[in-house]
Amino acid sequence: MGEHEAISNLTHQGLFSKNEARLGCYDSMEGNGDVLFPISLRWDIPTYVFKGKQNLTDKIIHRLGFYERAERLDLLEELKNVNILPHGGGYDLKLPYGEIEIISTSFGNIFALSGLEPAPDVSEISIGKGVSKFGEMVVTDPKSLPYTYRGKRVIGKTNELELGEMRAKLRPILTIKV
Repeated sequence: MGEHEAISNLTHQGLFSKNEARLGCYDSMEGNGDVLFPISLRWDIPTYVFKGKQNLTDKIIHRLGFYERAERLDLLEELKNVNILPHGGGYDLKLPYGEIEIISTSFGNIFALSGLEPAPDVSEISIGKGVSKFGEMVVTDPKSLPYTYRGKRVIGKTNELELGEMRAKLRPILTIKV
């Protein structure tokens, strides 16, 4: 691949300080806002590069519906300093189940998916209705569930909520899956 210079190598998951765990997001003010943050969506979609900024303003907190609750819990000032950017598109599970229960067993966790309204027979299958008599599915490994990625709508939402400033759109040249 030749010589290159890393433009960003930030962590988006882990324990960062007391009471701060990040799962799938960056602190957009890391490096005093002078850092570039890649948002990778999928192997065949460009990676978008954002400059971080202080981003949870009163206006955004109101739009998200968090303002009154944060005020009631005396967390408004803390919420205004969260400053988040997604690291990627995230998973989109294409399953019509509304509830997931994790059950611990002697051989590990099992995941019971329910909340599906069963259809009486195959001819009545429609969105939100399945053919299972009980409308439930149990899996031992969530990785086996069919999924896709949310894709470009994450970038749209990032721009809509003014979470950062888009600086570049990088086109993938080569993808290697290991």
